[in-house]
Amino acid sequence: MCQVRSSNRASKVDWGLVKMLNNTVPKQNLRLAVFVAGVACALLQAISSAAAPVVSNVSISSSSVAMYSVLAVDFDVATAATYYFWPYDLSPPPSIPAGAGVTVDGLFSNDNWATTITVPAFYYQNYERRLSGDPTNWMSETVTPVGGAHWRVRFAPTRTGDWQFKIRVTDSSGTVEAADPARYRFQCIASDDAGFCRPCATDPRYFELSNGTPLLGPGINAHFHTTYEADSLLGTYGSGGVRIVRWWMDSREWQNPFGGTEMNSSWSFLLTMSNVGGCKAGDRYCGVLSAGKDTHQVVYLQAGLLYRLTGSLRTADVSGNPGSGALIYIAGSNSTALTGTHDWQKVTVERIPTVSGTAFVGCRHTGSAGTAYFDDLSLKYSTDGGRTWSSECLSKGDFDFQNYVDLAEAWKVDHIFEAAKANGVYLKTVISEKQDYTLGCIGADGSTVSRSDSNFYASSNHPSRWLQKAWWRYMTARWGCYTSLHSWELCNEGDPFDGNHYDAANALANYVHSIDPNKAMCTTSFWHSIPMEFWKSSSCDYLDVHEYVGPITAGTGSHGPRFYAWYDPIQTSGNTMALLPLENDTGIVSLDTTQRHSGLKSVKVVAKAGGNGWGWGQVSACPYYHVGVDPTHTYGFRFWARTDNVGVLSPALAWTRPGLHITWSAVYGENDFIAQRNIDAPLGTYDWRQITVTGIAPPTTANTMNIAIVSTCSPDHESTFWIDDLELIDETTGRSLFVDGGFEGDRIDYDTALAVKKYGILLNSYGCRVAKPAVWGETGIRGPNELGNPYKGYAYTEENQHLVDDADGVYLRKMIWAHVGPDNPNMLLWWTDNIAKKSLWHYFKAFQSFMSGIPVTNGRYKDAEAVSSTPVLRAWGQKDPTNNRAHLWIDNAAHTWKNIVDGVSVPPVSGTVTLTGLKDGSYQVEWWDTGTGTVAKTEFIDCANGSLVLSVTDLQSDIACKIRPRPPSIAIRVLVSPAQPAAGETVTVTVEYSNLGESEAANVAVTARVPVGMRYIEGSADAGGTFDASKGEVSWLVNSVAAHETGTRSFKAVVE
Repeated sequence: MCQVRSSNRASKVDWGLVKMLNNTVPKQNLRLAVFVAGVACALLQAISSAAAPVVSNVSISSSSVAMYSVLAVDFDVATAATYYFWPYDLSPPPSIPAGAGVTVDGLFSNDNWATTITVPAFYYQNYERRLSGDPTNWMSETVTPVGGAHWRVRFAPTRTGDWQFKIRVTDSSGTVEAADPARYRFQCIASDDAGFCRPCATDPRYFELSNGTPLLGPGINAHFHTTYEADSLLGTYGSGGVRIVRWWMDSREWQNPFGGTEMNSSWSFLLTMSNVGGCKAGDRYCGVLSAGKDTHQVVYLQAGLLYRLTGSLRTADVSGNPGSGALIYIAGSNSTALTGTHDWQKVTVERIPTVSGTAFVGCRHTGSAGTAYFDDLSLKYSTDGGRTWSSECLSKGDFDFQNYVDLAEAWKVDHIFEAAKANGVYLKTVISEKQDYTLGCIGADGSTVSRSDSNFYASSNHPSRWLQKAWWRYMTARWGCYTSLHSWELCNEGDPFDGNHYDAANALANYVHSIDPNKAMCTTSFWHSIPMEFWKSSSCDYLDVHEYVGPITAGTGSHGPRFYAWYDPIQTSGNTMALLPLENDTGIVSLDTTQRHSGLKSVKVVAKAGGNGWGWGQVSACPYYHVGVDPTHTYGFRFWARTDNVGVLSPALAWTRPGLHITWSAVYGENDFIAQRNIDAPLGTYDWRQITVTGIAPPTTANTMNIAIVSTCSPDHESTFWIDDLELIDETTGRSLFVDGGFEGDRIDYDTALAVKKYGILLNSYGCRVAKPAVWGETGIRGPNELGNPYKGYAYTEENQHLVDDADGVYLRKMIWAHVGPDNPNMLLWWTDNIAKKSLWHYFKAFQSFMSGIPVTNGRYKDAEAVSSTPVLRAWGQKDPTNNRAHLWIDNAAHTWKNIVDGVSVPPVSGTVTLTGLKDGSYQVEWWDTGTGTVAKTEFIDCANGSLVLSVTDLQSDIACKIRPRPPSIAIRVLVSPAQPAAGETVTVTVEYSNLGESEAANVAVTARVPVGMRYIEGSADAGGTFDASKGEVSWLVNSVAAHETGTRSFKAVVE
C-alpha cells in the first residue's frame, strides 16, 4: 500500500498497488488503472495526513543579526511527505514517485511585503563531535546526534533595518503559510563584513565581495579529513593570507553528504556498492562484502545507554566454519551469522557499553565463500530502556544515497563553512563527482543500468538530473547563506567536449541563480582545454582551467607537457617532443645566444636542404603558441627577422616564406581547424629588420589563434631564419598577448613567475571575451620520480622532487608575486607539502598585505607597461592613470628556484624601471619586502615629462612598490603686520597654509599660537576661527586644500 511516514531518513513508497494493476489489468485499460492507483494513493495520503501541513515550534537564533551574518529559523513540520529531501513535484521523471516530497521555504521582507525574498529550507539534525586520534584520519572523528531532527531556514540579510518572515510548506495535502507578525521578525544591524563573492562588475579579470573589496588569488586546493583538521588548516590558511581554497565537499576522503562512487560511502574501504537492488521495493543499491571482509564506522558509545543496530542482510552461497557467515555487530556484540542463500532478512543486535569510548560498528562476512549483501543499517540509542530512541547515529546506512542527504556529513560541512568564515577563507566547493555511482547507474527511463558518465550529466528530464536538482536545492538552502562560499563547482575535470556536460553545468548555474537570493557563483572544470563553445554561452560565472607545468607525469598526462612560455605542444605530445632543440627531417628549432635583435636570445630555425615539411616546403618542427581571440577585435603582429640564404623548395612553392603560420581554431588547434594565414618575412639573406602586419580579423567562428614560427626549405642548401622581439597586439584593447616574445625566459617549470604570466594572459584572453573571470583551478610544478620515494621525507606525489631542496620556497614566492601583474590567473596550487612543511604561507600573506587597499576592481587599472633597463630586471604591474596610482613587482629574472637548487651563482642586478602614463608631479614610493609583506622604505620621486624613473640597486631576488601622488602635507607660516609694532598697537596676524603634496587635503586643522608679548582680541579671528585661551592658540577647520594650494586666515592682537 501507499505508506506515509515521517523520518530523518528517506522512507520509500511501496508501489505494490501499481505493480498489481500493471500485472492484472489489460493493457488497453492500463492508463485507467494507473489513474485509479494514483487516486487510491492520494486518498490514502489524505486519510493519513487529514489536513494541510502544520508548522509548529518556531524559534529564531536571535532578534538581532549583523548584515551578512546568518540568522537561523528552526521549526517543525507535520507533513504527508515521505521524502524530506525532495521538493514536492507532481510530474517528476520516470522512477521518481510523484508528490512524495515536500517544499519548505522561508519568506523574508524588509518593506512590509512589498517585496519578498524566498529562501529554501532544509531538514536539520544537530550533533556533538569528538576526536579520538589523529585529526588527519577521517575515522578519528565521531559525531553523536543531539536532540531530534527538525526544519531550518538560514538567511543572511544584505540590508539593515527591520525584517519579517513567514514559513511556507507545500506537500501532497496542500499548502500552508505560517505567519506571526508580532513574533516572526528581527532586526539587521550594520557590520564590517564585506559580503558575498561575485564576479567583478567593472573588470572581468577579478572577483570581488559585495562591498566592492577585491577578492584575489592565488590560493590552493585542500582536503579536510575531519572537521578538526579543517579547523587547523583553515586557521593556518587564514592567518597565512590564503583567501581562496578549492575543496571537495563530495569526497572528503570517504565521506560525502550526497551520492557516492562505488567505494565512496562513509564506510571503511572493503565495502563496495552493488546495483542489484536493496532490501525495499524500489531500492537500487546495497552494500557488498566478499568472504573474509569487514566494513565499519567508528561510533562513540556512552556507557550505560542501550544501543540497537538493525540492518537487512541477503546472502548468496555463504559458507564457512561453524558460526561464521554474514552478520552485523556493535563492538564485540554480533548478530546471528547468516549462511547459505537467503533473501533479505532484518537482523538486530544490541549492546550496553560499560565504558564510554569509540567502537567499531558495522558488517562482517566471516565465512570463506559466497557473497553478503547489506542495506538499511541503523544505529540508535535509548536512555529509557528502549521506550524511545535517538536520531540516527550512523552515516549513510541506506545505500540509495541519491535519495537523501546524510545529516551527519552535512553538519560537518556546516562546521567547515563556519570555520572558513571565521578565518577569512572563501571555499570553491566541488559538489559532485562525474563518476558518481548512484546517479550514473540510473538510465533515462528510470531503470538501473551499468554506470556511465552520461547518466551523471543527464538531461533535463532524466531522473538523475531531478535528483541532482534536489541536492542543489538542499545545498543552496543549507550553505548558500555563508559568505565563506566562493562558488559551486559541478564536478572535477569533466569531459571538455561533451555537450551533456555543458548542459549539466548550465543547469546547475541556472537553477542556483533562480533559487539563491545571493546568486552564488557556479562553474565546472575540464580535464584539459578551454572549450569556448561552452563558455561563450554558458550561464556559469567564471572559466576554470586545469593545467600543470613541466614534463608529463603519470597522473597529469591529459594536461600535456609545458616547458616554455611561447610554446604549447598539443596535449598528446611526449616530453621529448616538447623540449628544445626540436628536430625532425625538415629542420631544427632552437634558441640562439649568438644572434639576437635585443636581449640575450632569439629563436633560430634551420631548414634542412630538400626537407619536404608539411608538403609545401616549410619546417614542420615548428612550435605552437595558443591564445584566445575575439572575432570582433582586430590584431597586429610585430617581430624582428634575420635570414641567411633562405629560399623555397620549388617554383610552385614560391608563395611560401619564413615568418609566422597562423591557424584559427575552436580550441587548441587539435582537430578543429577553421582557417589559416601566414605573416611573412622576405626570402634571401639580410640583417635584422622589423616586420609589421596590422588589421588582422579572425574568422567569425574562431576562438583560438595558434601561432607557429616557420621557415622554408631549399632544394640544395641549408637555410637559417632568426626571429626576435615578437609581439601580438589586440588592437581593440591595446593588450599585448604574446608572452616572452623576446625569448629571454627560462623553462616555466623553473621560472615559475613566467608560468603565471603565461597562464594569466592565456586565461584572460578567453575570459575577457565573455566578460568573466578565469581561475587556474589546478596547477603545480610537475616532475618525474628520479630521486627516490620518499625523498628527504617527502613522498613522491608527481610534484617536482627538486623543489624539496628549495628551502626558502622561491618557486612559490615568485608564483605568488607574479599575480601583481595585469593578467591575474587566480592560481590554485594542487600540491602543498612543500608549503606546509617549510611554513611558506607567509608569502601569501605578504602578497595580500601589499595588495590590500589597491582598488584593482575599479575598472581603471591596466598594464603598467614599465620598461626596464636590462632584460634580467623585469617589472610587472598595473597603473590607474585616472587616479595617478601604480603598483609594481620588480624581479631578478635569473633568481629562479632551479638556479638556487643547482648552485648557480646568480649575481644581484641593478638598473632602472621607467613608468609612464602618470601626470607630472611628486610621488610617494613605498618599497615592500616581498618576504615579510612590510614596507622597507619610503621615498619621494618626481614624475617629469610623463616619466617616473625608479632606481633598483643590487636586487638579489625581488621587491615590490606602491606608487601614489605625494600625500597632502600642510605647511604653516605666521606673518605679523606691521612687522615692528609699538606697545599698545593693534596688529593683524596672518596664518598662511600651503599643501605641499600631490593630492587634496580634506578637513585640515589650521592652528597658530598668538605671538609672544601679544594679547588676542576676542572675536577677531576670521572665517569662524576659535581661540583657546588655555593654549593661546587660534584654530580654523578648512574643508579642503588642493595640491599646491596656498590659503590664509587671520586674527588681530594687541601688543602688550
